[in-house]
Amino acid sequence: MGAFVVTLHGELASKKNGKVIRRDRHGRVLGLIENAKVRKVEARLVGQLTEALTGKPRPFFPGQSLELAVTIDKDRDVTHIAVIPISEKPKGKTGRKRDIQNELGVICDALERAGVVANDNQFARIVIARIVQGNIC
Repeated sequence: MGAFVVTLHGELASKKNGKVIRRDRHGRVLGLIENAKVRKVEARLVGQLTEALTGKPRPFFPGQSLELAVTIDKDRDVTHIAVIPISEKPKGKTGRKRDIQNELGVICDALERAGVVANDNQFARIVIARIVQGNIC
């Protein structure tokens, strides 16, 4: 199957600081809730993606290792996304199941704190690959 390519429209929101502390009337912390703006933006994006997937099987890429290419055009509030199949996921152990972007966040924060970069928002392009047992997966 070929790539899934879509253009999404509208402003994006950051999930990094997208949680708000919820307190009761006495000031006691009840927990964290997702920021309303983040929920609204994510719902809009899900709607656009669902529309783009109309008539296509889901999940679109079952059991495959994928490349994600994203270009965010802040001038036009347009985001171009391409999900490209790389290979079948290898059978057996492929390492711990975790979102690769979460691991990337700690690396970017460490680069900033160590003084390699002034601010991790300087990164305009990030390329990341997970390799387990010599395979990208």
